[in-house]
This record gives sequence, structure tokens and C-alpha cells, in this order.
Amino acid sequence: MLETLGSLLLIAAMIFIVIGLFYERRLKVAAVPTLPLIKRTIIQVINTHIKGKTQPKKIAELGSGWGGISFLMAKNFPQSCITGYEFFFAPYWVSKLLGMRCSNVDFHQKDLFEQPLGDYDVIVFYLTPKLTAMLKEKFDKELKPGTLVISNAFPLPDIDPVEIIETKTLAKIKIFVYRF
Repeated sequence: MLETLGSLLLIAAMIFIVIGLFYERRLKVAAVPTLPLIKRTIIQVINTHIKGKTQPKKIAELGSGWGGISFLMAKNFPQSCITGYEFFFAPYWVSKLLGMRCSNVDFHQKDLFEQPLGDYDVIVFYLTPKLTAMLKEKFDKELKPGTLVISNAFPLPDIDPVEIIETKTLAKIKIFVYRF
């Protein structure tokens, strides 16, 4: 029994490695998970910036990957509707299946640049510098006044953040907070 379980875990790990390599080659983006400390910091940022207000009604995670941040936001903001957008099929389906047990989170396999974002109160993302730069123009056109935008690691160009948080990890990752 234990030997069978070990074999299944090895097969699952190999499948995830192959999927990860395919993901990187196809999208030319490394599948880099968000560290737990960064996830917790993002939750703290949202709490700080909504202090004294009701929970945000709608939160989007752009490039939601395997859904880690979306699930944590769903847990911490149970009155909010969390939507994750992921382009690549493998992490999308994993997050979609895991999301079946969570009533306030939903995932969509769509190009985030083709999705209207004007209804969201909070937008969170961890994307490449190139994709982050492309979002700035979309945000300028679509976001309603007061939308809280949180970027993990890379700043939006030509806009001053309302806050920059330097996390205490080995890489000293910064989180950039904006209000549109």
C-alpha cells in the first residue's frame, strides 16, 4: 500500500514538472508560485486599505495560476466574490477543481487583457514586468475611481504607488499598492 502511494506521488510530481515546463515554453512565462509570506502580506494590505469599510464586493486575481492567492482571499473575505483569471489550461483546471469546495471563488480560463475589469474593487496580480506594463493602459481606461490595485514584485510604469511594502524574504520582494 505504501509503495503504491509512493509510486502515485512520484507520477503526480512528474506530471506537474512536465506541465510546468510546457507552461513556461508555451507562454514564455515561468510558473513561479507566490511565497506564503507574500500571500499573507497581500491579505494584510487589503485589510489595511479597507479598514473601517465593508469588505470589497469583487476581487480579481489576474494570472491566478493554481489559485493560491484567490483561495486565501476567499477565506479572509468570505463576503467578497473572488474571480481568478488564468490563461493556461493546467493551472486553471487544478484551481477550478479545488475551487468547487469554495463558494465565493470562481476561475476563468481567459486572456486577462480581454476581460472587463471595471466592476472590481480590488485587483491583485503577480505577472512579468512586460505584462505588468501592459496592464497600466488597461487600468487607466477601465478601473473605477478608488479601485485598489496590488502588484507583487513589479511596479506599474509611470504611476506612483500609494505604498511600497518590502517583504522580509531572502529576495526582499516588494509589493506595490495603487489607488486608481
